[in-house]
Amino acid sequence: MQHRHPVDDLLDAFQGWASSARVKAAAQARARERHLREQLGASATWTGLLVDLAERTTPVTLYVAGGKRSGRLVGVSTDFLVLDQPSGRPALVALRAVAALWSDGAPPPNGGSTDPATAPRGPERAPSGDRGPSLQLSLGAALDTLAQEHAPVAITVEGGPDLVGALLVVGEDVLTLRPASPARRLVHVPLVAVAVCELR
Repeated sequence: MQHRHPVDDLLDAFQGWASSARVKAAAQARARERHLREQLGASATWTGLLVDLAERTTPVTLYVAGGKRSGRLVGVSTDFLVLDQPSGRPALVALRAVAALWSDGAPPPNGGSTDPATAPRGPERAPSGDRGPSLQLSLGAALDTLAQEHAPVAITVEGGPDLVGALLVVGEDVLTLRPASPARRLVHVPLVAVAVCELR
């Protein structure tokens, strides 16, 4: 029977200690990473999250005014976001009208559920950011700029049909639209009812 040299026992012990230290270090690293993710999530705000996504021009799907819109989030202002849609038509979306958002362009679940817990997931990333908007401009001011050019738009209103025409004037809390059909009368819409303004 061959006897083990005492140094072999010592080396085995060192190997065991080293392995245990590696396991402990990995566990501590995971705990630190989890703690950082929790801190980021705890400090996140809705606007900060949107700014974070817009800085990466993240593809998103939004539920807004009872429907969904997809595109790249490219800008965030004080009360609206700018969506670069696949159609090439930019859309100004009122922040108050957004019911849910899926990042990475993941489509809403089948059946139209708006529960984010059941939505398809891409790579997990904790929401981050408590910063303010990147654009210091209200939706009313943005629409007023478009009205100065009589820009052709499609207005989606809360609980109503899409209104297509030229944006004529924007007042303090109301806008006026000239419908595309010349036979139709001017349309007046309270700004608070505007969910989406798509440029045509």
